Amino acid sequence: MEYLIIKSKDSSEFLKQVCLLLIDRSVLLSKAVCIELSEPRLFKDLIQMGARGIHDMHSSQLSTHLDAVMNAMCTNFHFSHHVGHYDEEGKFLSHNSGAYKFAYTIWLSSKTRDHSAEKIRYDYETIKLIDLVPKLYIEVEV
Repeated sequence: MEYLIIKSKDSSEFLKQVCLLLIDRSVLLSKAVCIELSEPRLFKDLIQMGARGIHDMHSSQLSTHLDAVMNAMCTNFHFSHHVGHYDEEGKFLSHNSGAYKFAYTIWLSSKTRDHSAEKIRYDYETIKLIDLVPKLYIEVEV
């Protein structure tokens, strides 16, 4: 799955790095996790690119088909996303909330928008350090 994400033509480098971070923190797809992409940590265009990218990687209209691959892996985990963020009390505030800030939340869980998922703390610089080189298939010179 990581190889498919890294090689996907349907997403930005940044979102691929976010997906790899979520996969790593999910401990082999056994623990529900989520990440909030929001200002001021990120620029608005990165947040929007992230939301479009996660949608595009599992859309049946493009080339990655991430949901189909995860089904073939026999996991009930999947990526989901929604406009909104969690407040200090853990309540999810969507775009129609009065206290809303510009944000998207991305989950990797067996439940869509799993509000019990562990919230991943991050900084932009750390995400940008995630290597987008496939580790499973090592190219060998013959």
